[in-house]
Amino acid sequence: MPAGFLSNIKICERFMQQSLNSFLCRFSAFFLVLFLHSFLPAHAQWQPQPNLFTETYLAEQALAVPIDSAEFPEFELVPDVEGSKSPFIAGLLSFVLPGLGEAYAGNFSTGKYSLGIEIGLIAGFVGTTVYANSLETDFQTLARSNAGVSSSQKSDQFWKDISNYESMAAYNEERMQLRDYNGRYSQEDFWDWDTEANRKKYRDLRISSDEAFQATYFILGAMAVNRLFSAINAVRSVRAYNESLSSSASLRITPKVYRSRPFLVDGVGLNLEKSF
Repeated sequence: MPAGFLSNIKICERFMQQSLNSFLCRFSAFFLVLFLHSFLPAHAQWQPQPNLFTETYLAEQALAVPIDSAEFPEFELVPDVEGSKSPFIAGLLSFVLPGLGEAYAGNFSTGKYSLGIEIGLIAGFVGTTVYANSLETDFQTLARSNAGVSSSQKSDQFWKDISNYESMAAYNEERMQLRDYNGRYSQEDFWDWDTEANRKKYRDLRISSDEAFQATYFILGAMAVNRLFSAINAVRSVRAYNESLSSSASLRITPKVYRSRPFLVDGVGLNLEKSF
């Protein structure tokens, strides 16, 4: 078959294929437009936006109902009020003297108890310290008078040892038996009780003095606890005082969304409430 004839056949086939494709595309587009026009709901068609300044829209806006404010957070602004007090200063004053911070906060009705406890503890501390020092002087005087101790400038261990041993010689002899040669006392630390009764009396005085000194540490601990409770109460009192001042002047801001028809927002706004 001639080559020219075959070439003409291929050209005809290509032309028919292009014509068929063009026809199918036009038919599909026409069918799609017809389908959308037939089934598209009327309310989904485009509507012009209302003019915010027309009387009809303003009337509808006046009837718009705000969405429940519970759906949105509220913001409350509390300005600094003149006359408010510092919790830090209140706590510091209570650490200096219990009850003083409560007085600063205007709540001395409870602070007076902390102050009364503090006065009692201070009196107890001073009295106990004086009593302990008095007992210490008594047992040292007894040791000098009845045991021959030369000076009061001795270690605490020395005052304990002379209450348990009749003399320095008896003490050193025991150290030798235990091979504790460095633990022996020299002649400068000499003592020798005249009677067993005086040694026991000395021991009782020394123990009473030690117990009195130990009691002062418990009193100091009680004073620290009293200051802590007073400081906490003072800080709470100041906060209550400041809240009473700020409650008289506040600004509450609540977001609002207005709508007159379901799923259609007409406007947004802010609701401001100020109290004096």
